[in-house]
Amino acid sequence: MASFKSSFITTLLRHGLAIAFATAIATQGITSACSRLATTFGPDAYFPGNGNITVWDAKQQETNSACWVQPTSTEDVSTILGHIKDTSCRFAVKGGGHARNPDDSVSAGGVTIDMQRMRSIEVSPSQRIVKLGSGHVLLSLYQGLEKYNLTSLGGRVADVGLGGFVLGGGFSHLSPKYGLAMDNVFEYELVLPNATVAIVNEVTQPDLYFALRGGMNNFGIVTHFTMRAVPQGQMLAGTRTYTADKRDAIIQQAYQLTTKWKNDTAMAFHYSFGYKQEADDYTIAFNPGYSLPILYPAPFEEQNQIPFETGTSRIGWNSQFSIESASATPSGGRSNLVIQPLFEAAIRAGKERGGSAAVVLLTVRWENAEDDDRIDAFARRWVRRSIAVTKVAGRFHPWLYINYAGKHQDPFRAYGEANLQRLKVIQRDVDPQGLFTSQGLCRGYFKLR
Repeated sequence: MASFKSSFITTLLRHGLAIAFATAIATQGITSACSRLATTFGPDAYFPGNGNITVWDAKQQETNSACWVQPTSTEDVSTILGHIKDTSCRFAVKGGGHARNPDDSVSAGGVTIDMQRMRSIEVSPSQRIVKLGSGHVLLSLYQGLEKYNLTSLGGRVADVGLGGFVLGGGFSHLSPKYGLAMDNVFEYELVLPNATVAIVNEVTQPDLYFALRGGMNNFGIVTHFTMRAVPQGQMLAGTRTYTADKRDAIIQQAYQLTTKWKNDTAMAFHYSFGYKQEADDYTIAFNPGYSLPILYPAPFEEQNQIPFETGTSRIGWNSQFSIESASATPSGGRSNLVIQPLFEAAIRAGKERGGSAAVVLLTVRWENAEDDDRIDAFARRWVRRSIAVTKVAGRFHPWLYINYAGKHQDPFRAYGEANLQRLKVIQRDVDPQGLFTSQGLCRGYFKLR
């Protein structure tokens, strides 16, 4: 027995020393990386700790980085990644920051690469193509392009980052005509894991081009997207709210819009059910969209007859509607179920660009940190029950929209085994050292390996 204890203690001490040594090496790498970045970029672009950095979600405030750096060019990103690689320092890349878990967009103890200064807009002479810096949020994208009476495939919320939005798919009010945002990217400028720069399109690197359309942050850091530019002036959008007794009427209208009016590609909409904890009741919000400046377009004629509580539907600029969407969530405990139709025309448009129903998003807001585990359990329980119900109804599909997926889900598995294996092969070829993997330096968000 004594020999067992001695052996056990010796093993434990060796293990403890190994852990301490590894921790010291990791700390040294972080210190060295931050020191190099401070020397290279100076006080205008380098910030120790979290400084005065603004984050999107309250939980992100609990994630502390050793330092932040804000590049302004592809060359800056390449230099930053080179320093990080040389020092074996953990890092995360932040666009809009809506990926909220530690290391998803804010590094836990390492370097956060904040892309917010990379918001260039280059419109082609034909005004059919635009090259966009990946640090845009949707508001800055819309405001920049509205000067030309143009837009591109963006979403509904002002502070969502362009990078994650596009790399994960991207639902837009233009999706019925053009497909998802990723279906409208013609070229990517990408800093590879080895810190070199690649121009990725269907001709130069078809495998990597395939992988970036839904593959998220597994292949390097995208610095620019070259995307479709679309003529866009003012349009119809806004919100109408309804009491719970209008549920069946709203659902019937949603069905009519996605069937009878499915070929009117100027029309888009989504709707949601919001539970209010204080009132123990829910309200319904319906968000019509029409890409032309027509206040009462034919598809919404019947829906407009349903009595509503409040309404902001109007003709205006998409940038203003995106601000309204970003500020729509009230304070206090609240869960919200958003139903986003995936129109047949959007699926057809996606197939024309190489391929890519209704998508449901559950969002929950709560005030107290001690409720974290209960909220997580509630969300998981809701997902399980929803899957069971759709299977019984014969309407279940395994695909998961990665931009809406929870940490406990596996959206890559839902891409299908053949696609998953192809993505893994491409990832390994591009990143043989495994920097952008679950055990590498950039571990956040959903990883292929």
